[in-house]
Amino acid sequence: MPKSPNPAALVCARFGSQERVALLVKRNPSTVSRWVRQGYIPYTYIDGLVRLATKHGVRLTRAEALLGR
Repeated sequence: MPKSPNPAALVCARFGSQERVALLVKRNPSTVSRWVRQGYIPYTYIDGLVRLATKHGVRLTRAEALLGR
């Protein structure tokens, strides 16, 4: 069975690193690391991440941030 997509890992890869995501959302890097380990981004961060992606020229849709695809 194929592995489920990990939205948090996808978002971090698109931005370049977990550290960069943490800096942009003003959270501790351990918080973003936890998102990646758990395999999702808390809903309250989704729209902000999509806006930040647009601002920084990163290709990211709301569906990708939620579902990883």
